[in-house]
Amino acid sequence: MEIKAGRKPGLARTVGRTALLAVGAITGALAGAEQARAQEERDEIIVTAQRREQAIQDVPIAINAFNAEQLEEANIGDVSDLQVITPSLFVNTTGSAASDATIRIRGVGTTGNNAGLEGAVGVFIDGVYRNRSGMALGQLTDVERIEVLRGPQSTLFGKNTSAGALSIITRAPDFASVSAGGSMTFGDPDVLGMTGYVNLPVADNLALRFTGAADSREGYIENRNTGAQNQDVDRWFVRGQALWDMNTDASFRLIVDYSEINNNGNTAVRARHAGARAATINIIETNAGLSPTAAGTFDSNSLNGDPNNQAEDFGISGELNWDLSPSVTLTNITAYRDYNRANAGDTDFTGADRAIAESW
Repeated sequence: MEIKAGRKPGLARTVGRTALLAVGAITGALAGAEQARAQEERDEIIVTAQRREQAIQDVPIAINAFNAEQLEEANIGDVSDLQVITPSLFVNTTGSAASDATIRIRGVGTTGNNAGLEGAVGVFIDGVYRNRSGMALGQLTDVERIEVLRGPQSTLFGKNTSAGALSIITRAPDFASVSAGGSMTFGDPDVLGMTGYVNLPVADNLALRFTGAADSREGYIENRNTGAQNQDVDRWFVRGQALWDMNTDASFRLIVDYSEINNNGNTAVRARHAGARAATINIIETNAGLSPTAAGTFDSNSLNGDPNNQAEDFGISGELNWDLSPSVTLTNITAYRDYNRANAGDTDFTGADRAIAESW
């Protein structure tokens, strides 16, 4: 008996096509995984929340970190804007937008904005502690990253961090090449903002970097007694840096900065009252000669004086980094800061010369 073995040509072609499709799918999956890993490496944020450089996913701390690209995409201009992208962060500047602020994390923090109070959220800029939160209200320009640490951080950051810490790291000078950049913003009412930087490698081991910014905006609440436009913005700052690679194991970074704020600051308008309450208030104020504005008029008020806010902040710091071994680096930061502020406001919110609050 003769037995013949055979195969169907169609089945062979089907198996062949299936094998090719399987190989193609595996190759595509591997390529996609490699691209995803490459993108993840590019997007990885290195933080120093534990006083050493680590990938953010390796830090056992509740932390939000934002690099320069993320800050630019979110249009973050100053510290108060950070609460838009950090749900647990609250920044209140109602007392004096120029020089006072209260910063809270997870609802915990100092509630008063008096200049004599130290906050429960520590603010650090390039490793230097700012003992008044108003010192951190300047423009966030030429920033490398910002870290918001939630919860007590006293072990690594010292006192006044029982609610958390805010760490701002600016861009250091770059040895690679000469570079410059800037931006301009304008709008209504008479909004004008400018930022810019210049990076200058002076030698193979010495580089300089200069940064500046200025913001101005016309006020939008008119004081009918004085004609001034309150709630305006007028601020500017400059920063100069030098980075010196002393040798293969040591480097020194010098930072000098100065900022100034001078505006009519915050004011208040009357809320709308209904019924007999509004009539009673108007009668009392009119008979007292307080020249009240109508309730619910949110673009004007009638005060006997205009609020004002001024702040000047100067600082110089030096950071020495010395690699003692491949795994140990000694860092010393020495800084000096001089901060002056003054503000005044009409706290009776009327045309009477009864209550003026001033602080320095």
